[in-house]
Amino acid sequence: MRSAIDICSKDSAIKHRFVEVWHRIAEVVLSSTRFERDILALLLCTGMFVPKEDAARLPLDDLLDIFDAWVQSVANSRAGYEILVKFLRNAGFKYMASHGVRWLTEGWKQIPDSAGILRDDRVVSSLAYLLHQSWYEFGEQ
Repeated sequence: MRSAIDICSKDSAIKHRFVEVWHRIAEVVLSSTRFERDILALLLCTGMFVPKEDAARLPLDDLLDIFDAWVQSVANSRAGYEILVKFLRNAGFKYMASHGVRWLTEGWKQIPDSAGILRDDRVVSSLAYLLHQSWYEFGEQ
C-alpha cells in the first residue's frame, strides 16, 4: 500500500491538492481552543508517524505560512516549544537559517515560564543539539 507521502511526492496535481487540504486542516486545528499534542506535531509534518525522510518529500515550502501561524498559536507553550524543536531538528531543519531562529525566538518570548524549560535536561539537550547542528551546517551563510 502506498502512503499519501509517496503519492504526493510523485504527482504534482496531488501535491497541490495536499497543500490545499493541509491549509484547511491547519485552519481548523489552529482556531481550536483545545490542542492535542499528537495532532499539533502532525500539523508540522513531524511526529511518531512521520519519519524525517518521508516528511522531506512533502511540499513543505508551500506550508511555511502554516508553520508561521503554528508558531504564533502553539509555540508559546512548553509542549508546543518542544514540538517546534523536534520539527526543526527533523523535517524543518532546512528552514533553520531562514525561519527557525525567528520561530524559536518568538515562541520563547511568549512562554510564561521559559526559564522552566531550562530545567528540563531533555529539552535543553535537544535544543542545544539543534543549535549546534545549525551552526555547523549554516554558520558560514
